[in-house]
Amino acid sequence: MRRTFIPVILLGLLAWASAAGAHDLKPASTAERQADYAVQLFMTLCVPTGGNLAAVEHFAIQQGLRRLQPEAARYFLGKYRGGAWGQRTSLGLFALALTSQGICSVFAHRADARFLKADLESWLPPRGSGFRVAPGPSLHRNGLATYSYTLSSHRVKMMWVLSTTKRMDGAYQGVISLVVQ
Repeated sequence: MRRTFIPVILLGLLAWASAAGAHDLKPASTAERQADYAVQLFMTLCVPTGGNLAAVEHFAIQQGLRRLQPEAARYFLGKYRGGAWGQRTSLGLFALALTSQGICSVFAHRADARFLKADLESWLPPRGSGFRVAPGPSLHRNGLATYSYTLSSHRVKMMWVLSTTKRMDGAYQGVISLVVQ
């Protein structure tokens, strides 16, 4: 029963963020545009779908992402089952993965950690929105930085997790994940 309310609540959160206009500022640099695009994908593909595979696939195709072949999808899914989609834009490579556990993640091949974090935080709902936001501890180890934010209301609890690295060795530099609890 709780799962049926999740898309409605998440759409409400997305509507608030759209009305707030925090994401409407035009980023100036390529690094800012890369971060903005990754967060836009997260807010468009992960947040309103609540981990529903059919909805994620529908919106991913609308956004121009293509379903990845199983061997390529394994890079993003790891040991889990699910689906993965990819996109090459003028801003770089982006991917979306949804595991069978309902974890929805957006991967940005090139993305500046500072801009990703600031852009993602601009989407967090303010006090009085009906959501309580509890930032988790920041973890920094071996060049990887991870930030988490738990968002909860009386009907839904979710976590947004951002992991970034400054390494430019072919790995994805930014991953934003949604976990509906």
